[in-house]
Amino acid sequence: MVGDAVPERWFTGFGYGNWREWVVYTWDDYFPHMGPQVWPPHNLFLQAWVDAGLIALALTIALVTLPIVASIRRIAEAHTAPLLSAVTVRRAIVFAGLVWVLFHGMADTTSFLGDNHTIPFVAILTAVALAPRPAERSATP
Repeated sequence: MVGDAVPERWFTGFGYGNWREWVVYTWDDYFPHMGPQVWPPHNLFLQAWVDAGLIALALTIALVTLPIVASIRRIAEAHTAPLLSAVTVRRAIVFAGLVWVLFHGMADTTSFLGDNHTIPFVAILTAVALAPRPAERSATP
């Protein structure tokens, strides 16, 4: 359904909340002889696009990929540490949490960051992944 809607609203999407109207309007084309049900796109990136368009899609992709890339870089920096050291385990936990959010968002999402109760979890993981390393922190008086 989202793929068929892209040519009509490729830049702006539908506007937040208007996806529901599109689903009801086109339901019979996809599911004849079934009562309408309003389903989200069930994809983190498609949900961002239908809610707020191409710019929101780009921002969502950045919001998801930047912390994962930062987390991978942090893991690579710890290559000399023992495999089960505290530093390596902490970095692996942050990476696993961020990747879980991405994978979960590819098949089941209702908003930009999935369910509302995951937003603090994602925010903390993102902050940890993007926080400067101790050597990068500037000395403050």
